[in-house]
Amino acid sequence: MAAGPVLVAAAVTPHVNKEHRATFLSLGSFAGRGAYGLILLIISTLDDIENVLRAGVVIGLLSLILLAAGHLLFKEE
Repeated sequence: MAAGPVLVAAAVTPHVNKEHRATFLSLGSFAGRGAYGLILLIISTLDDIENVLRAGVVIGLLSLILLAAGHLLFKEE
């Protein structure tokens, strides 16, 4: 977990101007926290453990699909 912010900052540095880098990283962090909160809100509305696990699987699969799509769309050649 400690290496995550360092790796993100190293990947972002060549692509974002110095004046906008802190704002870009802050917005990325805010979006991640918002998505995490939204997922927790959705899961907290479910009653049964089976539904919670099913929702977790669906969210995980959607996340993997989005990650793979982003990799295919934005990979450098």
